[in-house]
Formats: sequence, structure tokens, C-alpha cells
Amino acid sequence: MAPCSYMHCGAEVTVGSDDRIAAWAGDRRMCSIRLKGDGDLDDLVDAGLEVHWESNRLVACWNSAIRLWNLCSGNALHVLRAPVGRIKGFNVDWDSSRCVAWGSSGQCLLWSLATGQLLENLVGPASAISGLACCWETERILSFGAGPLCLWSLTPGPARLSAELQGHSDVVAGVEVSWEMDRALSWADDTTLRLWDLKEKSCLFRFAGHCGPVWSAQVDWDSGFAMSYSFMQMALFLWNLQDGTSSKFQFSSSESFQAWSGGAEVDWTRFMLTRDSLEPSFARQVARPSGRGMDPHWRVARSRGSRHWSPSPA
Repeated sequence: MAPCSYMHCGAEVTVGSDDRIAAWAGDRRMCSIRLKGDGDLDDLVDAGLEVHWESNRLVACWNSAIRLWNLCSGNALHVLRAPVGRIKGFNVDWDSSRCVAWGSSGQCLLWSLATGQLLENLVGPASAISGLACCWETERILSFGAGPLCLWSLTPGPARLSAELQGHSDVVAGVEVSWEMDRALSWADDTTLRLWDLKEKSCLFRFAGHCGPVWSAQVDWDSGFAMSYSFMQMALFLWNLQDGTSSKFQFSSSESFQAWSGGAEVDWTRFMLTRDSLEPSFARQVARPSGRGMDPHWRVARSRGSRHWSPSPA
């Protein structure tokens, strides 16, 4: 694993291949934390690190547990372990000093970072949880994985399961949520995406078109569009969240698809798509509408000249 860093206003936390986390203030190293046990650095980076610079605290997932460190001393303040299974990820609210974690046991675990106490053990119908979206302002959590999406309410206590969103027939890979609009978009290994009304607890649209598991999606709630892709198909899909319609953007060749790294960024203000490539000659490919609004013809700028990339009917 290549070293990675997390920076803020001249301060930095680095994760090295030597199994050490180091905190820096400019060129001065504040502390060095030796990671012990059977943890995996890739898992640590995938789960992410949360740093609170004002209090010099760091939260990370290592060796199946959530760990809270003091960055000034390098001392571990708390080690938060799941009663059953392995912890895969977490979300922190520094204002309330709470952390919610999820993992292989199908549980969401809510801890106090101040005391290390387990506050809530949220057990739903899912056999395993892949991740969650959290809104600490409204005290709501949407978890997803193997089973239905579960909408949890943390207040007024005790925490309760508000809704089970049934529909996907295979593991849900991800969600994007607009808590202000009470909308959520989920995508799954069953080749579909679904748009949910969290207030009515119902499915508004089922988006079908991919011929394999949907790996990722990006949503712009203001414009009402989403972009998704699957490695099983040489195409990207643009979904209209208002009426359920879609446009399919086909790759021009199998070579172009094989060189694609799977990454894509969308500039929704200009309706321009940049997709990343593993091949240097296709390193920067940009798709954008050739006219105003939702013109179906998109221009692709490539290092070897240019061409048009037009969506076919989905």
C-alpha cells in the first residue's frame, strides 16, 4: 500500500507502509503511533480516518476495532470492539462526541467517544452491513448491505428502526442521501438502482439497464440526475430522477473500456463528465453536451483528436 496523508491548515496525519500513523505540525512530528496486531493497512484506509484538530484526536478502524488516539501523546484513549463480528467502517460526530460503526455482524453500534461506552446496538434484518449514511442533525441513519435498507431514528431514545426499505434482490453496494429532500438513491448487485422517498418509506423508481452489478453512482439532487456504471458493461447510464428515464453512454471500443480505471467525475454545473483511464493516451476523457440543456450528443475530448459520444436509448 502506498503511503497516504490527511491534511488540514498545515497539520497532517500520514499512514505509512511501516504500519505507523504519524501526526505532523509543519515539519515537526507531533507523535508516531505504532499499529499493532493483525490489522490491514488497506482496510484502515478504506474505512477512513477522522481527525479533530481542535482537540487533537484521531479515530481509525484497526484490527476489527474502532480506536481513538490522542495526537499529542500518541496514547490510545479508547478501543471500541463489536460484541460480534468485524467492524468495517464508521462515522463520527465530533460535536456530540459519538461514533457509529458497522460491520459483518449486521449491527450498527453507537458509541460515546468521551467515555468509550456502547450507547446503542442497532440490530436489523440485514445479515451484513456494507455501509451507512448518517445525518447527526436529524439523528437519522440509513444502513445498507445484505438485506433491506434500514432507516434508524436515534431520538427520542432509545434508538428504533423506523423503516425497512425492501426491493433489492442482492447486496446493496451504496447509497446517496438528501436528508433535506428525504430522498435516497441506492444501487446493488442485482443490476438496478432505486430511488426512495424516506418520508413515505416507499420506492419511487426502479432504474434498470445495467447487465451486471452496479458499482457506483453519483447524484446531483439539485438538477435531479444521477450517473452510474458497472464493470460488467461497456456503458455509463444517466438517470433522470424526476421521471425515471435514462440515457446510455456506450464506450467506443473494448480497448477503451479495458483501459478505463472505473473512475468518473461529473461537473453537474456544466453537465460535463470526466472519466479516468489506465492508458496514458486516454488519460483524460471528457463528455459534455454539445448543445443547451439535455442535448443527447456529448462531445468527448481525447488526447488523440476528438469524437462524439452519443447515448443510445436505454
